[in-house]
Amino acid sequence: MLQLFASTLNHHNIPFWLDYGTLLGFYRDHDFISHDFDLDFGTKMDYSEDIRRILISAGFKLIKEYHVDDSMGLEECYKFGHTTLDVFYYQPTSNDNEISCYSFRHFNRVKNRDVGKKVPVGVQEVINPFIGLSKVRFKDSDIFVPQNTEEYLIANYGKDYMIPNPKFNWMKDATNIKIFTYEEKPGWALFYEVI
Repeated sequence: MLQLFASTLNHHNIPFWLDYGTLLGFYRDHDFISHDFDLDFGTKMDYSEDIRRILISAGFKLIKEYHVDDSMGLEECYKFGHTTLDVFYYQPTSNDNEISCYSFRHFNRVKNRDVGKKVPVGVQEVINPFIGLSKVRFKDSDIFVPQNTEEYLIANYGKDYMIPNPKFNWMKDATNIKIFTYEEKPGWALFYEVI
């Protein structure tokens, strides 16, 4: 799935990078993290419509999407075979060396009856240091990572990110997250299937 995703976006000249657990596995373990069962990618919000169209035409199935009501916050989850990938859409901040995206948390377990309905979700803003991309080779694919990967990982996982921590809790341990109440920033999810 990594190879198909990378070759598809590279073919269309759409910038993307490894994000979150996939970036951590690449940098720390030089592999996927054994207990991480999806892939995470970041890209710019400007490409969201193109990416959706391109991935669906390449055989990926959109299974859920998350939105922030009052902004362009967006995260999408695609399935290919038995694996899923998350695409986090970033926007610049007022700081030239930062980008931000939104991530989402469920208030309740999603059930089959929720498919096709807007489900309320909690929202948090994630701010990452970012100065550009570097092209690297990973799993026989040309992919991209943040030029400042170490700083990026510290922001998401703390200074001890090179030491595997099975008890890591992003809500408590990450230093780059601003958590909103639903009243402050309402979000919603739309599920096309429950996995």
